[in-house]
Amino acid sequence: MKLLNDILNNVPEFGQLLAAMDSGRCPVALSGLSAVHRAHFAAGVYARTGRPVVLVDDLLHHAGRLKAILPLFRQEGVEIRTVLVGMLSGYGWDSMADWGLPVESVYTIPTLRHWFVESTLYPFIGGDTVRRPTRQAAGLQPSINMILPYTTPRLEGCGREALFDFSECCLENARDLFRMLEGLYRAQYGRNLTLARLSEAVILPLCPDKGSCMSYDENLAPSVYLENDLELLRRTRAFALVGE
Repeated sequence: MKLLNDILNNVPEFGQLLAAMDSGRCPVALSGLSAVHRAHFAAGVYARTGRPVVLVDDLLHHAGRLKAILPLFRQEGVEIRTVLVGMLSGYGWDSMADWGLPVESVYTIPTLRHWFVESTLYPFIGGDTVRRPTRQAAGLQPSINMILPYTTPRLEGCGREALFDFSECCLENARDLFRMLEGLYRAQYGRNLTLARLSEAVILPLCPDKGSCMSYDENLAPSVYLENDLELLRRTRAFALVGE
């Protein structure tokens, strides 16, 4: 951990953060970092100032990120004053009580079955990235959206038909969204929004992983591939529901 803290000495933004705290401009906020880097900065601030930290997140349900970094905080003796979240579930509340952490929230939902981040369900916009030796066409990072036909959705207590309906809804929404976006892009720039130009309209665009032997045509529009995936999903629907 000492090595990680020493690395922060060469990060200009970390020096600016400490300078703001020393000059009394508190509280200070830090944004634009991943969960692990936020934890790194928080531990570095505590190591240099000894001040307790306040952890802020949008949602606290399964608390996977907090569960991952909490042992590191405790290993370094970082004091957590409180955890502030926008939405807190009953499961998250119980987890905080088990870990002995105070928590405050704007909204509390005692019973929360599932929580979805809509953008991660839409192909070419979000998803869980997959490591491949080479990237796909137009430098797109391959990813997996947690819907059919890419993978089986992790929805406990849902029947097969409900999973198909859920996946079909996500694909239709993504297709319609891209058709609208492609039309606006064509009207604005006089050319088609293809995979090669997708980064001009989408921040960090991805593409559904089809394996290392399949490739994308960067001259086609995202909606073309989404329509093909919808056709594939509907083609397998009747067989998958037999005997349910």
